[in-house]
Amino acid sequence: YWGLRYEYPRLKNIAITILYDPNSLASQSENISEYKKQRREFIKNMTEDNTEEFCACTECRPFSLVHTCILTPERMGMCASRTYASTKAAAYFGSSVIPWKRPSEKDLALRCAFNKGALLDANKGEYQGCNQIYDQMTNAQLKRVYLHSLRGYPLTSCGCFQTLAFWIDEVKGIGIMSRDCQALAPDGRSWTVLANIAGGKQSDGISGMSVSYIRSQSFLKGDGGIENVVWVNRDLYDKISDLFLPGQKVATEKEVHTVEELKGFLEKQRKS
Repeated sequence: YWGLRYEYPRLKNIAITILYDPNSLASQSENISEYKKQRREFIKNMTEDNTEEFCACTECRPFSLVHTCILTPERMGMCASRTYASTKAAAYFGSSVIPWKRPSEKDLALRCAFNKGALLDANKGEYQGCNQIYDQMTNAQLKRVYLHSLRGYPLTSCGCFQTLAFWIDEVKGIGIMSRDCQALAPDGRSWTVLANIAGGKQSDGISGMSVSYIRSQSFLKGDGGIENVVWVNRDLYDKISDLFLPGQKVATEKEVHTVEELKGFLEKQRKS
C-alpha cells in the first residue's frame, strides 16, 4: 500500500483485498494470469504509429542541463530504468516535481505525457509534438528533435545512458560504445570524451541510448538502422550480435584501431 502511495502519490484511494481461501486464490490467479498475458500483448503491439501520446522525463535535469528524455513505445529511456508504460503511469499518477531541481526550473514537470502531433519526418522520427515539448522544456533553447537519427537534431543525453551511438562520417556509418568500454573508438575517443560531448545537451552526431533501443524496429532508421552499424565495442557486440544480418560484418576494437583501419575493414568486406 505505502509503496503504491509513494510511487503514485496522485492516487486518492487504493483498495486492497486480502484473500485467505485457497479456492478463491486459485480462481483469482487464473484471471490475473490471463490479464497479465493480455497486457503484455497489448504493450508488445504498441508502436509510435498507433499511439497518440509520447512521454517526456526530466528526472536527470539537475545534472544534465537541458536534457529532456522522450519515451515512446519504440524507444525507452536511455538509462533503461524507465519504460514508456511506466513513465506514462507516473505522468498521470506520480509526482510531478523534482525536489532537488534548480530554482529557475521550479515549475518544470518531472514527467509528462503529451500529444505526439503531426509526423514531420517518418524516417528520422520528427514529430510536431516532440518539437513543441523540447521548446517548452528547454525554455526555447532547443526547438527540434529527431527520435531516430543522430544527425542534425538528435535526442539530448543524460549522464546515465547505457550506451552511446555516434556517427562516423568518414565511412557514413554508426558506431556504438557501451558504458563499461575501456577501448577507444576508431577516431581515438574514449567513453569519457564521448560522454562529455553528449551529456546534458543536444550534440550533432552523438546521443545516448539504452541497449533495448538497439533492438527496436525503429533503431536509428534515419541513419540506416542496424544494417549501417559498422563498429561496436566487443563486450556489447557479444550481447547484440544476433541483430546483425547474415553476412554483415561489424568491426570491434579487436579488428580495427583507427578510422583508416575501419575503412580497410569495410572495403574488404564489400569485396568478399
